[in-house]
Amino acid sequence: MVVEDLAANRAILSKQLGRLGSQVTVCASGSEALAALGDSVDLMLCDHDLPDMDGLELAVTLKERGWSDLPVIVMSANPGVIHAHPARNLIDGVLQKPIPRAELYARLMALGQSKPTKKQTASAPSNERAELTASDVEQRVMRVLAAEDNRTNQLILRKMVKDQNIDLRFAGNGLEAVQAHLEFKPDLIFMDISMPQMDGKQATGEIRRHEIETGRHVSIVALTVHAMAGDDQGILSAGLDHYLTKPLQKQKIHQMVQSHKPPDCAPLIAPDASPE
Repeated sequence: MVVEDLAANRAILSKQLGRLGSQVTVCASGSEALAALGDSVDLMLCDHDLPDMDGLELAVTLKERGWSDLPVIVMSANPGVIHAHPARNLIDGVLQKPIPRAELYARLMALGQSKPTKKQTASAPSNERAELTASDVEQRVMRVLAAEDNRTNQLILRKMVKDQNIDLRFAGNGLEAVQAHLEFKPDLIFMDISMPQMDGKQATGEIRRHEIETGRHVSIVALTVHAMAGDDQGILSAGLDHYLTKPLQKQKIHQMVQSHKPPDCAPLIAPDASPE
């Protein structure tokens, strides 16, 4: 079930999900979704900003009505708001808009493997879908966090990695970056040095303190406009592993992603990565 108030987005998602062999029911509001909900629905993909209730309010209502076992994935242009919400544990994932097709496919297939439904186990998929599950679902998508307060730079970075099969999340300041590190558990972090509320060096220090307790180390790449002699030592001494100077270069971004991809992650070039 797709719950999205914009008709164009409903049509796009229906087309993409249909390619996976899904039967899609579309709804324009939370109340419409609740009225149409039945046992045939295995997954709900809903927008966060609905006209009558937001995606998390819908998840709360589902739980209250006895649908707590129904997986719910929320789509949002600002995932940070969802991650900070008390009802975050009621949903099974967050997809940041605009959603790359490869990311949508990988997330849904991974969810299907971890939570098989009665319909999935009762009906045998076609050979094509069976091969897709065997080769792609077993590997998770690499998680990349980018802490960057400038919206234009966010768009540039997203465009640079649009052909990469990664789950890219953004944090708008250092405080959001620290929180996202705890919840998102990224495999790689791009950290802008100059940010409001908490700068990149301070955020890195907080992340490193958390890692002392967990024993986990994530590589953090500093993004800075400063390229003065000696700046690299100050950046690296703050706990960052690498640094890139702005303006960013696509090749260097790709090199950083490639060199830090964990072995259990899916290939960075998705099998179905060609543009529409």
